[in-house]
Amino acid sequence: MRVFIGLATANEFLRREFVKLRNKITAPSNFPGGILTLDLGAPDLNREPNLERYFHSKSSTSDALLVIGDDRCGACLEFTRTALFIHRVGIPSRVENAESYLVQKVNSLLSTFSAFCIEVLNGQNQQASLLPERNFDATEWRDLVELVRLRTQAPTFVEETKALFVLLKQRRKPRRKSSYSTRYFIDDDDKHFEYGTEHHSLPATGAPHALSCELNFTFRFGRRVADIQRHFNVTRGPGKHPSIKGSFPNCHCEWKDVTKTTHLNMFMNDYY
Repeated sequence: MRVFIGLATANEFLRREFVKLRNKITAPSNFPGGILTLDLGAPDLNREPNLERYFHSKSSTSDALLVIGDDRCGACLEFTRTALFIHRVGIPSRVENAESYLVQKVNSLLSTFSAFCIEVLNGQNQQASLLPERNFDATEWRDLVELVRLRTQAPTFVEETKALFVLLKQRRKPRRKSSYSTRYFIDDDDKHFEYGTEHHSLPATGAPHALSCELNFTFRFGRRVADIQRHFNVTRGPGKHPSIKGSFPNCHCEWKDVTKTTHLNMFMNDYY
């Protein structure tokens, strides 16, 4: 697995020391994806106060995008809520032993990410993890997104995510008043999300889409998605002949009105 770890901090000394660590990091013995190939980077936040373009440039050669984020620099990572796996830490203004400090943070990040991938992102959990971030309306889904976005460094992170996935899987059930056995993730707005097996064209890129629109259909919770052409078929309500209409946000949070149709082809980045 090709893993990129970025250090997002304004501390110039730590930035310089961080990129020297590549050969001093030992991956967890059970790290997912086979042999770990590690790349490290520490962007200059004075030149790039928003790291959207930076991480987009790293995405084409990476299987995982991980971040050690200084609490004081959180705004530079606000371009995505779901693509990255971020350890947020309070980096002190002065660090006596930079190598020891940074190696400890990297090892903690890799260990947590490994446990998250192996213990949490498996089976039905993996499918649930790909739900469209803006359009799946459920408290446990919003809590999961916020937990991965803000609290991966918490000691209880893995156990908390497991509990939220249990709640999400309880939403996977057949449609009411239908003889079909197909199971859907059903949200609080009675929208039914079926992860389709068919392939359509990829989500659109280029204006008016942002680079984060592409990142968000390529990576989820730090890990590259295996099949980015799969999408959710979204309908609403019971019965044999469901349909859907309404107003829904897309991948760059533009709300669009949808007239009544049989279903929406919605990708995990909310493009439809």
